[in-house]
Amino acid sequence: MENRHEVPALSIDEIVCMMPPTELPSAEEHERREWLIRVLGDQVCRQLGIYRIPEDLVLSVVIPV
Repeated sequence: MENRHEVPALSIDEIVCMMPPTELPSAEEHERREWLIRVLGDQVCRQLGIYRIPEDLVLSVVIPV
């Protein structure tokens, strides 16, 4: 029989409550995104759909008629 220790999943609010005030993100979207990537890691952020988008990205959309 395996002896596994399961770690309970934490919500974002629980993670934020555990952070010292100096580690909390500012109101800027870029800084919040970088903070989430630093705290949660690239893999988790990718699963949540949180990505770094280049400032010079140009998105073109073609809608067929």
